[in-house]
Amino acid sequence: MGKFLSGNKLKVFPTTSDEHRKIQKLISDKQLKSFTFELPEQQQLKVVIRGLPPNEDIKDIELELIKHGLQPTNIAPMRHRMSGNSMHLYLVLLPKANHNVADIYKLDTIGSYKVSFEPLRRKGIPGQCFNCQEFWHSSRFCTRDAVCVKCAGPHESKSCTKPKDTPAKCGNCSGDHTANFSGCPQNPRNRVKKFPPAPVADDFPQLNTKASKNAVPAISVAWNNRDKLARVKAPPTAQFQTKRLVPRPHLLQDAASAKAASKPLPPTGENTQAPPLTTFSAVSLDATLNRISDMISNMSKMINSFMQQMTVMFTTFFASMQPKSPVPGASVQ
Repeated sequence: MGKFLSGNKLKVFPTTSDEHRKIQKLISDKQLKSFTFELPEQQQLKVVIRGLPPNEDIKDIELELIKHGLQPTNIAPMRHRMSGNSMHLYLVLLPKANHNVADIYKLDTIGSYKVSFEPLRRKGIPGQCFNCQEFWHSSRFCTRDAVCVKCAGPHESKSCTKPKDTPAKCGNCSGDHTANFSGCPQNPRNRVKKFPPAPVADDFPQLNTKASKNAVPAISVAWNNRDKLARVKAPPTAQFQTKRLVPRPHLLQDAASAKAASKPLPPTGENTQAPPLTTFSAVSLDATLNRISDMISNMSKMINSFMQQMTVMFTTFFASMQPKSPVPGASVQ
């Protein structure tokens, strides 16, 4: 399953790990330009070694970890992303599929050095590919054309020959900065979400009329207006005075008489028999049963007809929702 995107791109959604591997093999055999994401079994644990000198041999670190039953896939010294100076730290990548991968945190020495192992802290910025310089994927699974982080040229960043005194060029926005600059306007963190402007009250005059139920009185304006304030403080007029309740004994007597008359009379000896039950003839009972049977039969026919119509409607709807097959010969980028 997939869909076409802008820029002559195709996005594929594999449903299983086997489908993902087959698609990756096809991309590799055809040498297509693509990027993807790692499977759960391909994920790696990123650990930082603290306490080693900056000139420690990478091979010695690898042999020491293998001696403890670990299988590192990559070890590299960490450098400051702005200055490029060594941070006296080493990044180790270990496959999470190994059952003993967490044992690395139990180690406290490498050779004769006292060290500590810490998980790599996640950055507060989106992931960026070191190969094509775009965001939201890793260079491990990117087969796109390389873009230099310094000059935006079609070559790897490590082979760039740009002098340091010449201005950089971003491969994403063509600005005078490197592609990994955190202030780049193409960085997803810097993209400001555009919201529609708030509605102006003058555009809705119906909300300002006196007939509006949700209209809120301007209390602050009333306190500043002496005429309105005088009317608020004035005593109530005869129109708004509370009416006094005048007792009416004859109404109370009528209510008591009506209540007494509504009470049911107790049973007497003369009226102890239950009312006679209504009797039906056999003819009227058979006719009633026949009418009920006809009604049930008609309802059953109506329900069957309705279900057939619903089946046809849903079949047509789901057939129209099926994705169209990709156009043969479309390129993937």
